[in-house]
Amino acid sequence: MTGENADTWRLSIAMATFLRPAGPDDTEIGTGTAASAQDMGGAAKDHVTCGSSGFLEARIARMVRDKLAAAKP
Repeated sequence: MTGENADTWRLSIAMATFLRPAGPDDTEIGTGTAASAQDMGGAAKDHVTCGSSGFLEARIARMVRDKLAAAKP
């Protein structure tokens, strides 16, 4: 979503967040992303694979933890 080409290239982003049991009273959360970008100027070009800084994944985990903490009696 940022970087020198984020405003002009076609971005394809897939994301999944999952929850799974991690013990009798624990749940593990995980988020995975896969992204690529393609320069749309001129002749057709191959997609470029994009990486993640981990910021969004950490934000999702923090938001889930905050919501769960607020819901506890």
